[in-house]
Amino acid sequence: MVVCSIQTHNIIKAIRESKNIRSKQIADSLNMTVQNYYAKERGVRMITVNELLIICEELEVSPHTIFDIIMIHADHTHKKILPNHEPYPS
Repeated sequence: MVVCSIQTHNIIKAIRESKNIRSKQIADSLNMTVQNYYAKERGVRMITVNELLIICEELEVSPHTIFDIIMIHADHTHKKILPNHEPYPS
């Protein structure tokens, strides 16, 4: 199974960088080259569910945390907001 959110790789990279974890550490835990991991982190290659679980373990975050961030981001980007931050009337 593949994790199909376009934001997933951006969120993983942001969390990794905020925790000062090197890409090599994640790549090693996934048994892949750093170049292959970079391709996943850039969204060039998809991240499987099993890979996501390993990445989350290395980052010490729950997969739910990543999906919650995705949902919050999706919720905010899909709302139409007026300049005074009032939603458009339905």
